[in-house]
Amino acid sequence: MSWEAFGALGEVVGGIAAVILLAYIAYQIRQNSRMLEQNARATQAATYQANGEFWARAWALLAQDPSLARIWRLGRDGEELDDDEIVRFESLLNVMFASLDDAYSQATLGTYDVDILKLGGSAIAELLSSPLALRWWQRDRHRFYRPEFHSAVEHLLGDTTYPARLSQPQAGTD
Repeated sequence: MSWEAFGALGEVVGGIAAVILLAYIAYQIRQNSRMLEQNARATQAATYQANGEFWARAWALLAQDPSLARIWRLGRDGEELDDDEIVRFESLLNVMFASLDDAYSQATLGTYDVDILKLGGSAIAELLSSPLALRWWQRDRHRFYRPEFHSAVEHLLGDTTYPARLSQPQAGTD
């Protein structure tokens, strides 16, 4: 066999090796893509589960504690609460909005694939429907929640009645 034949054979073997290497790389890329998709689904599932568990615990607080349920109902309905009851009502709002802020953050990062403000918009509007809740939101939103979240909530609630309700003096406040 001549050197030219060895050279040709080497080129053929090198070409076959290159094709095999490319096939192997393509296989590895597909495997990696599948793993990334599985990890993304697992992360989303864990996020959904954590969010569901959070809300189940939050509502369980109300279901298990009649006095807290009463405070929640009165505060939501705009009834008179004493100072301690206001603290408990606002604490519940903080708990709920902390979860909504977290879900919004997860959605922004792409680990929660729903628009939390569309999904939870009616819940947010209901949570902020009482004068007491609106005062709490106006006072505490900048202290406890990320600017992106409170801007998104205010955009969500940006109908013509929301700003008007905020600017109206509420009975029993200074």
